[in-house]
Amino acid sequence: MLTPNRNIDALKYLMSIMIIMIHIGYSLEFPILRAAVPVFFIISSYFFFLKINKAEDKREKNDILVKFVKRALKLYLFWFIVLLPVTVFARKWYTEDLATIALNLVRGFTIGSTFLASWYITAYIIGIALIYKFRAHRVIIGVVSIGCYILCTLASNYYYLFDSQFIRWLGEYYIFNSFPVGLIYIYIGMILAEKPFMNDHKSTVLKCGIVGMIAGVILLYTEDYVIVKYALRQTDDCYFSLLILSPSIFVFCNSLPHFLKFDTKLLRKMSTIDYCSHFSIITVLIVIAGLLHIQVEKFQLLTITFALVTLLSIILISMERFRPYKWLKYSY
Repeated sequence: MLTPNRNIDALKYLMSIMIIMIHIGYSLEFPILRAAVPVFFIISSYFFFLKINKAEDKREKNDILVKFVKRALKLYLFWFIVLLPVTVFARKWYTEDLATIALNLVRGFTIGSTFLASWYITAYIIGIALIYKFRAHRVIIGVVSIGCYILCTLASNYYYLFDSQFIRWLGEYYIFNSFPVGLIYIYIGMILAEKPFMNDHKSTVLKCGIVGMIAGVILLYTEDYVIVKYALRQTDDCYFSLLILSPSIFVFCNSLPHFLKFDTKLLRKMSTIDYCSHFSIITVLIVIAGLLHIQVEKFQLLTITFALVTLLSIILISMERFRPYKWLKYSY
């Protein structure tokens, strides 16, 4: 059994807050927020492949994959059901016929989103399954993963560099909100999980993480400056410099001494609940503010959203302890 890493639990919680800030609109002011989703991909991949590496035979490895997929699907299904009213409203499914809704569900689950921001869950399910399946062909999947990320970055921050209309799923879904964007980070997580020096030489790895973060931040803000100067972006989802910054953040936190003295399992659970619920909560708050003709500033929206997702997390985690509500464990 893997020993819990309290630093990574805390990192996940911090990243979930950064993602809330992204969806409220802070990422253009603070590009570093965009490191959050790649870090999540790396964390999921790293701990999955740590388990795979400890497995003794192919059957056990496959069982780990099946268990991983089942757990992720239960998480997805839980929030899909809970957030369905908001999803129907936000996606305007009430204006469509059943056949169109069914098609949108299939496309949303595989190459996009159903409930708001759900693309990440299916992206790491599909991405990890693909990397696991073809992991014996390291060079090939590495090249393909890099190629996918290049396309995703061109389709977001370099959209106006050339005609990039073709970089879409079915001409409608952007690939930077689908599994191709996560492949390279899942690949990185797999490689890190296979390197014994991650645990054997933590002081050296820690220094590398620090250097990587400093270099990554400098490159990120330089890249952002160029993008803004030449008006290249359509959205700011992907940066090339995140390929240095995001792994370095993970390596740094994973190599730090475990100085947190409290049990961080709560933070780990809250990070998942925060991610799955926050965008729908933001949407509801904006609609309510509009109906009441109230002007809500970004900081106010952030404060209220953070308070609500925290309250929701505490309620769900607390209720799950009672036998009739054990099913609430699927919320995280």
